[in-house]
Amino acid sequence: MAYPEHAALEQDPFKGIPSSLIPFANSLLETERYYKQQEPTNVRVGVFAEAARGALREPYFADLVSEMYRFRPDIDHQYAGMLLLRGYQADLLEHDEAYPLAYDQVDAWTEAFEAVENDFLRWALVRNNICGQQVQSNIAERYKSVKLLSALLRERFGERPSHLDIGSSLMHGGIKLAYSHVETDPYTQFGEIQLAQPTHETEAFQPDTRLTALANRAIKQHVEYGSLVGIDITDVNDPVIQKWAMSCSFKPDELMDEHRKREFTHLDSLDRAHNRIEFFRGDFSNFDNRTFRRTSPVKEFDIITFSTVLYQLSTKERTAMVVNALNYLSNDGILLIQDAPDGNFSKRFNYYTELIDGTAIEAGPQEILRWGNGRCRKAIAGLGKFSIDGTFYTLAEALERWNATEPTPNDQLPTRHSSS
Repeated sequence: MAYPEHAALEQDPFKGIPSSLIPFANSLLETERYYKQQEPTNVRVGVFAEAARGALREPYFADLVSEMYRFRPDIDHQYAGMLLLRGYQADLLEHDEAYPLAYDQVDAWTEAFEAVENDFLRWALVRNNICGQQVQSNIAERYKSVKLLSALLRERFGERPSHLDIGSSLMHGGIKLAYSHVETDPYTQFGEIQLAQPTHETEAFQPDTRLTALANRAIKQHVEYGSLVGIDITDVNDPVIQKWAMSCSFKPDELMDEHRKREFTHLDSLDRAHNRIEFFRGDFSNFDNRTFRRTSPVKEFDIITFSTVLYQLSTKERTAMVVNALNYLSNDGILLIQDAPDGNFSKRFNYYTELIDGTAIEAGPQEILRWGNGRCRKAIAGLGKFSIDGTFYTLAEALERWNATEPTPNDQLPTRHSSS
């Protein structure tokens, strides 16, 4: 099967693409440019986007994508692109030993599209995944925001805060929280972050050395959690779901990072029987609250998280899930929402941590952190506020207050705000 030449695609990136799929093709073009220009460490995502945009000119590929939209009429185009990538990635992890190393070229992807098209069983599985599955998030590093706020709000939560994770998938975030106090285990320790002041511009990121030092010290604090619970719409004990979740947890280039792969495998092995973190299956937008309250280890939680979940849902479903979550929040608890609000993960500093304070629900979501991307290594502190002992603080103010009560040795902390 002949595909259009690369040069022709560049002259008219949408020529020959069905008009109904041009918005999706435009989203693929944005993804391609972002990963090639802004995030070259994950260039294979950009190469996939380029190949998929070209393949939309082929009827069989356009029909497959149209089928995805038929089953998911409200899907966001950026999300659709990531879902399509995950569908083919799950297939290639099973069928091509050269994946992902050889897939930094458009030809490798287009040949894979052809191979799937010519094998009914492979095509059927890709179709079923992109039409019926949700992208699952198992990026445990995203839960460092929970660890950070657990340290800052220890006075509110006490010594063993409880945590409910909605849309938990394989529960790697909760597992990392549960075992983060085991300092001899390198895979349960959260990585450091670089943190900039709230007034910082996103274009030329420069961390504030003092704020960064304070945040990393707080993240390293010894916190032992009480009851930990995960809820997900899928059966995380199903081997098929586990394979799909693994495919969703890595960008192609990240599969060549042996440390990340070992971390994923290790976290997956720590609580197979769900003895430390209890798991409940259900659709939280239409949840069996009566059964959950009867069987859950606690009735109210100090911390509730939606981590990279709500962007996949309709406005109605989002509202239902947030309202339902507030029913399980303790009076002194916090609800954390982590997401790209518009579903666009191919945009710098578009992944947010927002907080709803149980002591001031009427104030609504407060921006606490704006991350460089969903891998949560760089962030800008937000201007949103939360309560400590009756006074409301921004994250930067709360870090300074916390340091005043548990001061860092002078030789370990800059004495004034500075950038490096």
